[in-house]
Amino acid sequence: MQIDVVIDVVCPWCFVGKRQLDRALEMRPGVVTSVRYLPYQLSAETPAEGVDRNEYYEKKFGNSPQFQAARQHLRTLGEALGIQFDFESECRIANTLDAHRLLRWGYGAGVQPQLADA
Repeated sequence: MQIDVVIDVVCPWCFVGKRQLDRALEMRPGVVTSVRYLPYQLSAETPAEGVDRNEYYEKKFGNSPQFQAARQHLRTLGEALGIQFDFESECRIANTLDAHRLLRWGYGAGVQPQLADA
């Protein structure tokens, strides 16, 4: 069986889903013969130079208690999967088009799972 996974490499929820899939595949070896990651840009309008992460999240989600609870839930899920999310440090969210090109190339080269993790 082949599994197609639609993913945006900058999305923390996508990363959690990828790690959960990895664990599931380890539990059932041989059932899935191929995993293909299909790149999808959640925010194609992001400029090449990127945007400030905190400003982006504030504009998109606000700073409601629901957003804070969702972020804490994401952090808890991540920790269980060996992911340490750092939402406090300053960083920029870049346009992911080139990363998606690389991910697509990685399928033919047999390195897509490693690229999706990186």
